Amino acid sequence: MGTWSYHIGHDDTFADVYECFFDHYNGGMAAELASQRVLEELSDAFTDSDDRHEAHFALALAQWETQTLDAESLKTVSSIIASGENLENWKDRSASQADLGKRGAALESFLKQISQPRRTKKRRKKPKLDIIENVLVNRPAPDSKKSLIVTEVYVNNEFTNTTGMVMWGDGGGGIFHFTQPGLECSAKWLDAQNLEIRFSNIVESDLQFGAGDTREAFFCGDRVSLSFLFD
Repeated sequence: MGTWSYHIGHDDTFADVYECFFDHYNGGMAAELASQRVLEELSDAFTDSDDRHEAHFALALAQWETQTLDAESLKTVSSIIASGENLENWKDRSASQADLGKRGAALESFLKQISQPRRTKKRRKKPKLDIIENVLVNRPAPDSKKSLIVTEVYVNNEFTNTTGMVMWGDGGGGIFHFTQPGLECSAKWLDAQNLEIRFSNIVESDLQFGAGDTREAFFCGDRVSLSFLFD
């Protein structure tokens, strides 16, 4: 059962089920489907004698908060509370009479809460975006006014793209994009206006180029000629 207190929701299993539901729900999944996923992914929690009560409480609360509490979930929670199963479970864990009284009151309050429809549906929270940028190449030009920067981007540990940019101090832009992880490239400035970029594990057709002249980068009168080489 992990950590526990007489309050509903102060339990590791409860937290796991509740968080699993809202991970799916906040990701855009319908609440009904999120419930199915919880039952599939955490099936052991709903059958384990130590954890099943908290698992059902958590799922019922999540459904209630999203205005999708189904009759079966409410019936299960009502049965657990009305039968005294949960308090017996607590007795088996040597809970004091004082704690049993507090737990009983908490159970009654919880059942009363979810037995009445929630007035408003809990809004989805936008998933937190964890963005990681791995710099593969950072090659300043000889005049120190600009640099070639090749960056591999991951969002929530999922690869999104690799972008090559020629950047001046206050501007610049992308010169190529690659949509697979693991790009191997290097770069050499021949002089301040000529840049050579070499790729060792792709062919030219694998790259995506921006609009306009794909062999040139330009910013505020400073023009750079680009050479793409493929081994």
